[in-house]
Amino acid sequence: MQKTFDNPTSVAPPVSNSSHAVRVNVGDGALIFVSGQGPQDARRQVVGGADLAAQTRQTFGNVRAILEAQRATLGDVVKMTVDLTDMTRRAEMARVRGEFFPHDPPAATAVRVAALALPELLIQVDVIAAAGRRA
Repeated sequence: MQKTFDNPTSVAPPVSNSSHAVRVNVGDGALIFVSGQGPQDARRQVVGGADLAAQTRQTFGNVRAILEAQRATLGDVVKMTVDLTDMTRRAEMARVRGEFFPHDPPAATAVRVAALALPELLIQVDVIAAAGRRA
């Protein structure tokens, strides 16, 4: 089994000792595991303040950038987990998530968490994508 690890420069470096993405070749395709992403820009600045919609857009934008570095798309996502610090705001997140997944959304789980890696983070998302093997 061949594994590749990736930390694209289009997003902030990982906060902890982890990789943004791990790609595992399986048969004629690959599984891509994307670590929990939050609403930070490439300079590690949190985007959106207390605006969950803005934080959600940045977060899914980061996920998209990591997948693109793996020659995959959001359309390749088969499973996602969304961590929210306030579950009463789930509908806000879901509206924005629909902008990124307008058709055939992946399987998803939303979990309320007491806190994330930085106190100003309201959301974190990790995904698994199934994509074609890279040439």
